[in-house]
Parts: sequence; C-alpha cells; structure tokens
Amino acid sequence: MAQILGSIASLFAIVSGIYFFYKKVIEPKRNRTKLKELLQMIEKWFDLLDINLENDLNLAGLNNQERKIHEYIENELAHYLIKPKKKTIRNWNKKMGIKKELRDSFEIFQRFSRTPSNEIFLDMFFTMIVANFYKFHSAYNSNNNKQQVNFADIEMPVKFFKFYVKSL
Repeated sequence: MAQILGSIASLFAIVSGIYFFYKKVIEPKRNRTKLKELLQMIEKWFDLLDINLENDLNLAGLNNQERKIHEYIENELAHYLIKPKKKTIRNWNKKMGIKKELRDSFEIFQRFSRTPSNEIFLDMFFTMIVANFYKFHSAYNSNNNKQQVNFADIEMPVKFFKFYVKSL
C-alpha cells in the first residue's frame, strides 16, 4: 500500500513539475512570439495608414487588416492583459525624456503612451487605436477641425505597444 501511495505521489510530483515548467517557461515564450507577430501586423496596418494619409486612403483595405488583427487577437491572445510593470513605466518615461524624479509617475506614463488605464485587454487596446484613427480621420477630412486633430493619439499607443513587446 505504501508503495502505491509513493508511486502516486511521485507521479503527481512529476505531472505538477511539468505543468509548472510549461506555465513558467514555455507559455510566456509562446505569448511573446504571438505578441511579436501581432506587433508586425499592427505595424503593417499603421504603415498603410501613415503612408496613405495624405493620398487617397484605402479604407476597405485598412478595414480588412483591422478585421484580420482582431481575429488574430481573438484566436491567439483572447485573454491577454497589457499590464506594464513599474520598471516598464519607468523606462517608457525615460525614453520620453521625463526628468528622473518624475519617471515613476503613472499619470505621465498615461499621457505619453495614451493608454487609459494601468491594465487593458489587448482587444480593447487595439479597438482604442482604431477608434482614435477613425476619430482623427473624420476630423482631419473636415475643413474646420484641422487644428484639433492629433496624430499622436494613434502613433503613441502603437509606439508604446512596440516598446512593451520588446521589454518582455
């Protein structure tokens, strides 16, 4: 009986060790790889939008890219939460040229990264970028609101996401 319990305990230890190894080593690398693929897709979308902003913008092509990105997020990174650590916030603020005393400020981080909270689901983050683009595009195309448009509302979250993925 003791031998059976010992073998069950050792089997349980092996299975839990494999599970722990997967959760701590393999899964984060898989997420990092998926985030890098997503970053490439977002940069491709952003480049299309940035290059063609002055010319005739192909909204159907952009919409197709957005749909592909949303599907990728939904299928591969559905529950991924962007939650920058203090070190990431400090390094982002440093990159933005903030004084050393203020680099830990979350409010300054929010202002420069244009993220609404300290943690946000990836799908909502990309939806926010797309919504900012369409808001920008409608104001940019109207003649009376050209002074009120700010391309940084689109550009800075994309730059932050790139910084975030590289910091993982």
